[in-house]
Amino acid sequence: MFCYLDSENYHRKCNYILSDSSKFKHITRNPIETVKDKLNKLISVINAQVDGVKFEKVIGVFNPDYFYGSVKTHKESYPLRPIISQIPNPTYRVDMKLHNVIFPYISNTYFLRYTEEFIDIMRVNKPKGFIVSLDTESLFTHITRIRTIGIILQYVYVYHHPELPPPPPNSQEYFEGNAVYLYNRGPVQVPKREAVQTAYLSSELKPRFYCRYNIDDIFVCKHSSKLLEGLRLRLQEISGLKFTTEININGKLLFLDVLVDSASTNFTTSVYRKPTNTDNCMNDNNECSDNYKKGVIRAYVRRAIKLCSSWETLHAKFQHLRQMIINNSYVNYDFDDITNKLMSELNSSQCSIKPHFINIFCRNTITDSYKK
Repeated sequence: MFCYLDSENYHRKCNYILSDSSKFKHITRNPIETVKDKLNKLISVINAQVDGVKFEKVIGVFNPDYFYGSVKTHKESYPLRPIISQIPNPTYRVDMKLHNVIFPYISNTYFLRYTEEFIDIMRVNKPKGFIVSLDTESLFTHITRIRTIGIILQYVYVYHHPELPPPPPNSQEYFEGNAVYLYNRGPVQVPKREAVQTAYLSSELKPRFYCRYNIDDIFVCKHSSKLLEGLRLRLQEISGLKFTTEININGKLLFLDVLVDSASTNFTTSVYRKPTNTDNCMNDNNECSDNYKKGVIRAYVRRAIKLCSSWETLHAKFQHLRQMIINNSYVNYDFDDITNKLMSELNSSQCSIKPHFINIFCRNTITDSYKK
């Protein structure tokens, strides 16, 4: 998707974000070579240890991280979402390695990997209280390294390997450039990827109904507003972050682009359409392959089938999609043909019964081993 924005307006919004001295610091020279030298020294110390994790030396040409803003087209005044790419940085590969080392220790019991998992949870559970979502304010720019490292160490040494010796005093506070000593394992690069943010939020008091997606989007079901406020304060106390709450309106709540309705005895889900959505998609008059054009219709229909939990909401969504497709110069036949095929696939998958086979083993010689 392309978004056209006045360049002066874009640069003004970027400069406003970068002017926050608590998150960004102005530099007068390129620090990449210094970072490479320090990082390679740390890697040499780590690789010298026996039975330790081995890291490859940083070799090649690298550049500093670069900043750009992603436009939030669904909000007023079109604010920017700050994004910092670390791919050209010499620490990127080390970060990836540390992410793979740390992540297995992090609890992922309540994590949602994709929207389908959330839909399945809604279909097998019943409303218990009122539903609400919690969101972290600027998670990636408010992470405290010392506290995060402490949480990671607690998971590794207390929950998974309590037999290991305790850490040396003030080990969490030893820094050398951008490195820190993790207990007795030697200095390693401070990870900046998902494992850090995940660990930062994995040690909270969980309510009875709780799930989380994309690190900082949390869906909970609580019995009272008092218990909800207690959960929010507890999350803030443990993590040091700030959480905002979005309470359902008439039993309806948006989560993962899914509209959840808890007004009845069961959860019902449907596709959420933002008020700012103009229903514009790839036009049939565009110079593009027919396969791509049909793929647009197929994606919308599959999304509706996946997210709608009742035939009523699915039928209403189909009616809306039909009109949207026509407004983008498609014909009814395209929509009806694709919809009928996908619905036939859905019905056949639900009605088909997979055969069960029982393997019976026998010996090809006479034996008295089998006795009653």
